[in-house]
Amino acid sequence: IAGGSAEHVGRAITAVSSALTRRLIGFVEEDSGPAPVPFAWIAAGSQARHEQSSHSDQDNGLIISDQMTAADEAWFRRLADFVCDGLDACGFIHCPGDAMAKNPQWRQPEKVWLEYFKKWINTPEPMALMLSSIFFDIRVIHGDKSLLKNIRSEISTLAKNNQLFLGHMTANALQHRTPLGFFRDFVLDDDDQHKDSLDLKHKGIVPIIDLARIYALAEGIDAVNTIERLEKAAGTASLSRDGAENLLDAYDFISRLRMEHQVEQIRRGEEADNYLPPKQLSRPERTHLKAAFKVVQTMQEAVSEATRIQAADTTLVVYRENRFCPQTSRLPEFYEDEIRRIPGVREIIPVKITVNNCGASLDVITFRGVPPVHLASYAPELQIIEGSYEAWRKRDDGALVGKQLAAKRGLRTGDTFEAVGVRVVVSGIIDSPLSGDNSVAFVHLPFLQQASRHGLGVVTQFNVRVETAEDLE
Repeated sequence: IAGGSAEHVGRAITAVSSALTRRLIGFVEEDSGPAPVPFAWIAAGSQARHEQSSHSDQDNGLIISDQMTAADEAWFRRLADFVCDGLDACGFIHCPGDAMAKNPQWRQPEKVWLEYFKKWINTPEPMALMLSSIFFDIRVIHGDKSLLKNIRSEISTLAKNNQLFLGHMTANALQHRTPLGFFRDFVLDDDDQHKDSLDLKHKGIVPIIDLARIYALAEGIDAVNTIERLEKAAGTASLSRDGAENLLDAYDFISRLRMEHQVEQIRRGEEADNYLPPKQLSRPERTHLKAAFKVVQTMQEAVSEATRIQAADTTLVVYRENRFCPQTSRLPEFYEDEIRRIPGVREIIPVKITVNNCGASLDVITFRGVPPVHLASYAPELQIIEGSYEAWRKRDDGALVGKQLAAKRGLRTGDTFEAVGVRVVVSGIIDSPLSGDNSVAFVHLPFLQQASRHGLGVVTQFNVRVETAEDLE
């Protein structure tokens, strides 16, 4: 589509696949008669989001009325086989992960689908999270839309109110990291097939899709398209308007580069892929791409900070207002006494977070104020690679600086630096397996309270550790 944006091209390709799906369903209905009970043919993934490309496979399923009997299965099995094989013959290949209506697991009555979603939300183990990333992006292509509407209305409330599920979804989404090194240089693929190239899909586009899904789940937004999700989430408790604008720009630019790359490959008679050698880009394009990746990286760090939950974790983060821009939250520190009275509470850590922005610009400096006696419990993964904990503990204005922040600012032990009106002395440099910790500075809670305009007695959040994971509910 000459002159079209990546969004328009995605919608056009999706319109073709959806029209093919409806026509194939029509062939079955003409040949075998109408369906024995109401059903909804659903698209999942990129087709549901109207974001298919020339390289897309198919993800789909069948939601069938609960009136279905065992005798009806043969009709729906024939429908699924014919449509999925027909789409494959037209270039929308079978899903490598078998997430298709051909698979009996995804050809089920409404009540079974509802139980699927409930299980994924209430028991977010790895496979459930992978399936959630597919089937939380669904829409009806043909059939009775009320079947999906009934499911969506129930799961929207369940997901929005389940912080453990959102935390696990966030951790799962953060597995797709942008290809930027410490000094904003590209980190290129080094495998033989795609050597010295960038995976624009999995390291650029997918992370934005994942972020948009998390924002939508957190806010109960029913939009499926990534752009619509970001637009509707803008200005909510989960996403600032500036952050949304930056993500939309990054999404548009990376998607356009990917589309132009695939068009050139097709023109040369090559198979389209997602791997772009940055040497093919102009200097302004490389600069823009680095800035786009940095936007995504910044927003990933923000949601990581807000949902520090791991498998089998027993920590609940109590905050107010913007969950993915936590420094806007202000809680009286005396709330600690009230929380401590709740059955099942084992430990409470008051935390203050100060950031110069919420992903609205690329130069993000984050201070986390924690009582020194609680640092080991709050962040047990930290390792001090320069300086010492003892030097930090003894100095009120001391800071333990993440290695990535230290590298970016050229900081060493003993250096002084200032940001957000907070001036600190580097007592140590830390390393952590949690990437978000490597971009922040840990300081004493009372010091950060006094350095901010809110003063003593005000914190951002309480990290509440409970006896068992069940107590999180």
